[in-house]
Amino acid sequence: MLNRKLLEVLGRLGPAEKKQLRLFLVSPYFNRASNAEDIVRLYDLIVKYDANEEHPALSKKAVFVLFFPERQFKEKEKGPLDSLTSEIFRLIRRFLGQIELEKENLEINDYLALSRFYRKFGFEERFEQTMSVLRRIQQNTPLRDSKYFFDQFKIEEEESAFRSLNNSFVDDINLLAAHKNLDLFYSIQKMDLTCLLNFKKRLLQLVIIRLLHCLTVFCL
Repeated sequence: MLNRKLLEVLGRLGPAEKKQLRLFLVSPYFNRASNAEDIVRLYDLIVKYDANEEHPALSKKAVFVLFFPERQFKEKEKGPLDSLTSEIFRLIRRFLGQIELEKENLEINDYLALSRFYRKFGFEERFEQTMSVLRRIQQNTPLRDSKYFFDQFKIEEEESAFRSLNNSFVDDINLLAAHKNLDLFYSIQKMDLTCLLNFKKRLLQLVIIRLLHCLTVFCL
């Protein structure tokens, strides 16, 4: 059969995600492979048959003959179709990673990327303006959760990197602020995990008590 991992993932994407993925695959920015058109063709074929590994049209031989009619199909040997499906799966991993990235605070990430650009090329005034925007965004953030403090850590870390370029070692180049926000992020994460662990333990205890009660009633 075709790459099972590929069919498993595509079979579980919703209609909207499939449309997004196709746009991703036809983009030359992401899909720069020499066989980019074949990648899109194969994707369309798989989606047409709902990534059903039992469908005859998606058997490895049928797909091989369709895409490589001039070559002989050999069931137990790796061939160009395996390379094609592996490349699609690599692009799908990239697509899923992109979706996760877009769930983050894109505004923060965009401005951080811009600040790194200004720092790299020595645009001091532009860098300071961008950092002011970042701090204003953070100041207007209502929820001060672990994500907030991790974003703040990245901002302070970027400030430290900038100060280190022209620093006479008369101050801490903002390292204490970066360290403080990293500690706050870690502490909140640690508390969340600790609370979850305690909840699981208490739930297990309640289950055991319930089972013992049921056994007692049954024995009586």
